Amino acid sequence: MTSLPFHFLIAGGVAAIAAWLATVMRFSNARFIVAFMLFTAANGVRLSPSGNIGNLGWLTPFQLARSEVFLACGALLWVCLLTNLSRAAFNRLPALVWFLFIIGFYQGMLRFLHESPVAGVQSLVFTSLTIVPLAVTITSLIRQDDDAVPLVRMIMWANVLYLACCIVSLVLNPETVVVTRERRFMGLASQPVTASISLAMGCVGALWLLLHDPQWRYRWLWMALIGVNGILAVGTGSRTGILLMLVGLAAILYRRLGRIVLVAPIGAASVMLMLSIMQSWLDIDLAFARTTQLEDTRTRVWATLLEEGLANPIIGLGTGAHSTSGASESENSYLYGFAAFGIGMLSILLLFSFTAIVHGLNALRASMHVRAWRPRVDLALGLMGAYFVLTPLDGVMLSRVDQMMILLTLGASITTHFLAGVRSGEIPMDELPDILVWDEHDEHDEAAAGFASADGDADYAIR
Repeated sequence: MTSLPFHFLIAGGVAAIAAWLATVMRFSNARFIVAFMLFTAANGVRLSPSGNIGNLGWLTPFQLARSEVFLACGALLWVCLLTNLSRAAFNRLPALVWFLFIIGFYQGMLRFLHESPVAGVQSLVFTSLTIVPLAVTITSLIRQDDDAVPLVRMIMWANVLYLACCIVSLVLNPETVVVTRERRFMGLASQPVTASISLAMGCVGALWLLLHDPQWRYRWLWMALIGVNGILAVGTGSRTGILLMLVGLAAILYRRLGRIVLVAPIGAASVMLMLSIMQSWLDIDLAFARTTQLEDTRTRVWATLLEEGLANPIIGLGTGAHSTSGASESENSYLYGFAAFGIGMLSILLLFSFTAIVHGLNALRASMHVRAWRPRVDLALGLMGAYFVLTPLDGVMLSRVDQMMILLTLGASITTHFLAGVRSGEIPMDELPDILVWDEHDEHDEAAAGFASADGDADYAIR
């Protein structure tokens, strides 16, 4: 366990009590806790081979304790759920979320063998206090047709907090957010690829809100965030982050690509302004050229993981983070699961992916018959698609403190609620579906407009 300064603990305790009281008054406020967990998961520390911290800065105590903070937030969500049992949707959890539970508990059981009973119990407790309440909370927050907008806003408030902390670090000491040797932007994360994922998903969320948030006063903020997140994602030099951003943006825009022309000039202006600040005012030469290189950085790692998995295919070698003989790399969820936990874990991960494909296709097919729900389904498919595109490139499926796990849960909850409503008849289907075509000016806009927000916001008109 990482020890936090006493004033951090006092501030955290006061904030936790305030957050719990806020959820007692209105359960939808629990989304702020989820947003803070998303921010926490995006943090990390860069350690040198000698164990020194490479990005030592003003936020380092918090970054070192990210797992403990994430665990504390999960426990707080449990308290909030227990005091709002009438709102807790324990019986509506998406099938994909159950796989997250199974993966976490399977890891915990095998850690009894690979490490110690104490490590196994700790892993099981961590899963029970983080993944489970997160999934139940997000699912419980999606009860009405218009609940997606406040949740996506919360993704962006976490993104704003992340960017604000990055700006503070840039002003105080730019070297804490830039890899010195390669000059790659890495933000508050332990490596540039993690920062690129945070920024890419921030760009996706901002674009969706720009197109579908009915409260116009936020539109300029979403425009600015598209540019800032986009340019910093390119500045990380991570092709993985760029790929995830493209997947998410394609999911949002494939039905209505024409509308992006209206905001392209503003987005381009934001990109140019941020580029000028980063390269001139702060004198930082970021690794933009690396995003266009075709260097193979994965094949050797995949071969190593496969060899390690074949060395003990039944129960694996354990994780390298906890055992000297454990799996050495994590640049592929399937091979990492096989190397660390054996053929059983690999089977779970493959079944997980297959189930996600079937679920996503069902949601896409149904959305072709329900115009009013298409924006939300497109966003959900973008989040889910980004998660599974990442799986062959990163060990995200086995990560316990991970931002993509939260976003996957959000996407799966939206599509599960949608499909359940279609099957029950609560969400009526259009008489004449237009396959992959969306005309905003039709009678369905009027039918979709006027949903009252559960949080007292202005009326939503999901277009």
